[in-house]
Amino acid sequence: MSRRPVIWTAWVWTLLAAGGCVREIPLPLPSHEEELVVWSILEPDSLPTVFVNLSQPLGADSIRRYAAGATVILESRPGGTDTLVFEPGLEAYIGRMPARPDAEYRLKVKYDSYTATAVTRFPPVPQARLIAVESAMIPVEEYYGDAVKVVLEIRDPPGENYYMLQAWHIRDQSGRSAAYPMHIASSPAQDPVIRNEGFRFMSTSVSFSDLAFDGTDYRLTVYYHGWPEDGDTVRINLYAQDQYAYLWEKFKVYRREAGESVLGAVEPMLFPDNIEGGIGVFGARRDTVLTGIFHD
Repeated sequence: MSRRPVIWTAWVWTLLAAGGCVREIPLPLPSHEEELVVWSILEPDSLPTVFVNLSQPLGADSIRRYAAGATVILESRPGGTDTLVFEPGLEAYIGRMPARPDAEYRLKVKYDSYTATAVTRFPPVPQARLIAVESAMIPVEEYYGDAVKVVLEIRDPPGENYYMLQAWHIRDQSGRSAAYPMHIASSPAQDPVIRNEGFRFMSTSVSFSDLAFDGTDYRLTVYYHGWPEDGDTVRINLYAQDQYAYLWEKFKVYRREAGESVLGAVEPMLFPDNIEGGIGVFGARRDTVLTGIFHD
């Protein structure tokens, strides 16, 4: 009689016994080097808003440490110099000069012994036209649901370009117009450009790149959850944004899905940043507005 099955069985039991032994090995967290965390996304004709925090080690009790005594200066060429003022209610620094889309901006933040700098400029206005706004039935998990189908055509210039899309339906109530955000539908019917980017369920915005349609006229179909009535106006805001604003939007999606702080004041910052002497993002975006009438 062969003894191989017996030997094999003994070997298996030896492995299982070894695997069943649990030994706790304490691993120290990475050492922490405090840095300035700076975040700002400029939009044309809006007052610049800059958040300044101090980074914290992993496992810190508080997720944000505001740097309320910083000096925040924004230089625009052309334009001038704007010294931002800290607003306690917003816990951010607010400028006095609306951002100009034709200017290059240089940001300088000084706090204690720290100095952080960054540069950005606005991308060109995105070129697009609205094709259709209508009702649709789409697959949602195991059933079909009502949705608003928005079709637009983007004229994408050659090179790397980044976009953000928002939609609103507008209704007249008692002589006044009220705008209601529409939410991105989580459905396999979504355009691959949207579906492959990843987005937060029921988010009011989605960011995407032109990787799949660089330099072409691309017809994009997006499905929204919303409750417009027949004849309501639907407003589409299509933003062109720089690479860092795009990466910041993607980072916010991942942080929110993980239930963590959006401003990311805890290390490590898990996205490329453009802050010299600190960590964070200084970016810019501008939009074109498309409107259409919803038909049920």
